Amino acid sequence: MSQSITGVARVDGEPAFAMRCRGFVIALAIRKAQEWTHELMESCQYLGSLRKKIEDALGNVKHLTIEQKQKAWELFCQFLETKNLERRVTPSS
Repeated sequence: MSQSITGVARVDGEPAFAMRCRGFVIALAIRKAQEWTHELMESCQYLGSLRKKIEDALGNVKHLTIEQKQKAWELFCQFLETKNLERRVTPSS
């Protein structure tokens, strides 16, 4: 971390507060994506069809790199697994 002429703390040339804001936005986006995935899962009878639709949609997105698409797919699969585990666990009375 360094300081610029203006006295603003910088990391790799970017203001530190901008990096914190970016981290917050990324965390918020991931949390919303997880919520939306769970909503889609509840409205879908077969997870295989949901997987296929998401896979096709990601494939059609032109503004993401292959790596970004792969990361999005991995997060989606992680959300599916988390929800599947929640469904398998039966609450004890």
